Amino acid sequence: MSKNLIDRYFTMKQYIISILIINLTIATLCAQNTKRANVWIFAGHAGLDFNSGGAVAINGGAMNAYEGCASISDENGNLLFYTNGRTVWDTSHNIMLNGNNLNANVSGRQNSVIIPNPCKSDLYYIFHMNGGITPIVAPIDTSLWYSIVDMNENNGLGRVISKNNRLFNGVYESIAAVHHANGIDVWVAAVNHFTGELYAYLVKSDTIEGPVISELLKDSTMTATAELYLKFSPDGKWVTTGTVRTTTPFGVYRPLCKFDNTTGIATTHAILPSNQSSGSFSPNSKLFYTKQYNGHIVQYDLSNDHPDSIFASADTIASGIFSSGVFQNAPDGKIYITTGNNKLTIINNPDLQGAACDIDFNGFNVDSGSTTWAKPVPTFIESYFDNSNAFDTTLSLEVDISVEDSVKTICLNDSFQFFSSFLKGQADSTYWEFGEGSHSNIFSPSFRYPDSAAAYTVRLKAYNNQYCLSDSTLLTIKINDFEISDTSSLYRFCHYDVPYTLTPNLDSQSFAIWNNIDTQLSHTVYESSFLNLEIIDSISCFKKYDSITVIKDSCYFQYFIPNAFTPDQDGFNDNFSIKVDGLFEDYTLEIFDRYGNRRFLSYSEAEYWDGLDGNGQVLPQGSYVYHFLVKNLITNQEVSQVGQVLLMN
Repeated sequence: MSKNLIDRYFTMKQYIISILIINLTIATLCAQNTKRANVWIFAGHAGLDFNSGGAVAINGGAMNAYEGCASISDENGNLLFYTNGRTVWDTSHNIMLNGNNLNANVSGRQNSVIIPNPCKSDLYYIFHMNGGITPIVAPIDTSLWYSIVDMNENNGLGRVISKNNRLFNGVYESIAAVHHANGIDVWVAAVNHFTGELYAYLVKSDTIEGPVISELLKDSTMTATAELYLKFSPDGKWVTTGTVRTTTPFGVYRPLCKFDNTTGIATTHAILPSNQSSGSFSPNSKLFYTKQYNGHIVQYDLSNDHPDSIFASADTIASGIFSSGVFQNAPDGKIYITTGNNKLTIINNPDLQGAACDIDFNGFNVDSGSTTWAKPVPTFIESYFDNSNAFDTTLSLEVDISVEDSVKTICLNDSFQFFSSFLKGQADSTYWEFGEGSHSNIFSPSFRYPDSAAAYTVRLKAYNNQYCLSDSTLLTIKINDFEISDTSSLYRFCHYDVPYTLTPNLDSQSFAIWNNIDTQLSHTVYESSFLNLEIIDSISCFKKYDSITVIKDSCYFQYFIPNAFTPDQDGFNDNFSIKVDGLFEDYTLEIFDRYGNRRFLSYSEAEYWDGLDGNGQVLPQGSYVYHFLVKNLITNQEVSQVGQVLLMN
């Protein structure tokens, strides 16, 4: 083959896909993840499912949590796993592999929260704590820990791959989480028992940074308490917990703090009055609901955020009926409150002030199936419930595989070179999934697919480490392993058929090259020729090379069949045979007597019948039947003749 044709057809043995990063765009990533909180598993083997739009009671969970618990769903709202801080159960309600003996106090009010890895969709962090036991009274390790779950393990049911990693010692029994201002990374916060300071850790794709430490106490007469829940506002701008004043007036107070969800710094802004217990911010983060120890529910207006205005906005919207009162925002835009029994009170319109918030005291019956203790509800990343569009400015990446078609066909046994043209300022890393179980995190991997004809779906994910952003795109790789119809190595044509055209029987994915030059499917000859034929499929997978001889022939073909012979050994007409003149093959001659007995068989015109049987005995005079077969190589047609020959002694 000529060098130009070689360059043209045979240099693409490594196929290139170019990956482009399109301009950074605006996306609301927190809102896209709200289905993460669509299934709640909590006390008494009970739970709630919000996938239909409203709350539906479910049961069958394996957990009978005493207090704190957490659950997590995938981005489509399907339950992945849940925990009471000590044990982890998978979606089939069995204990997850290596899911025992996490360090946690099961009586901690908020002893755990689950955080998806911002970029690696199959990894999850469980933050859990031993808080709730005063270290001075019981000198044990009251630390904040984290463990890691890989959902790729155990056929998608997950496994705890790293367990009981300590963050700090001396934590209370409250934990909370909210997204960073970028909408991707997540702040996880807890209160230091000894100092009353807020410790905020930032969960990123490949690290947990921190802590960022903030003082929450108003003055030296206040100390931190384990009795109050730690809560972020859904927009990430507020955080609140509880403190105890040790001088007159004694009581439990609630510092209401501004939270900078970019830096992780909390600043005390107002002190709500004594007897404040659990509470929650409204989905739009403009109102705060808190339960007092006397059972009242009080609503505070945060829209005019001057401390005196917040203090003066207190509005008692329910009185003296709650013995428990744990608040949790929900995917349906409502706030659910535990009551110490199987009933959940619902604030139907928590973004509205006063009576318009519409508290339903008989709102929902939890079908626990085993207990009336319904104190705990799962702890979630609070920004899952944000409806204020606080994260609309989050940057995101878009990636595209720049090929003409979504399906790319390559040659069997060839390597495929994937190429990405990322700039470091846009995408810092990539993750290629090749579709048959293998993957790579280099920018331009080369991959050789198995030796089998199949189609594989390739996924490319791109990450930006600064914002921990990711996106993915798909491509189908088809391995070309079709068979080319065989071609003959010898062709004959008759002199009267000039010019003669040869057309190999190829499929639609193939083409031919004749004598290194002619790329037409058909090739015309006028004389006897010697030809080189290369058959190549449409993506340059070399399939067949053949040398073809073409013979121009006179195409003369005839044969003569005698009708009688006299085997008397006089040297004249002693034998019976059929002579063929021309090109032939597959010669067969058979002789039968009148009774159908075969008396003679020959596969060559050089063999003849001399009138004897197989034992050398002279056969009687009479008519015998012959059957003659031969193939005409000029026309490739089979000739068949049946007739009679007279044997005369």
